[in-house]
Amino acid sequence: MAGVRLSPLDPDRFLAWAYWTADEATRAGSGPLTFSDVCWEMSRRGPVDMGDLRRSYIRLASRVRRNQRVGLDPWAGVL
Repeated sequence: MAGVRLSPLDPDRFLAWAYWTADEATRAGSGPLTFSDVCWEMSRRGPVDMGDLRRSYIRLASRVRRNQRVGLDPWAGVL
């Protein structure tokens, strides 16, 4: 695991980490989303509980981080 940059738990930092660890074709012509971006987009569909959404992102980051610690693909079984 030496040299592996574990995913951060903070939603903004997690989204940036996910963006920068994606392959280059996925990132072409775009930039990392922020938690505010996600909240705004979700609110267009209806009311959003930002606390619940934040906790969901922290749980997602925790699962990714767990996979990294045990040597699996970060996204294995997460998405």
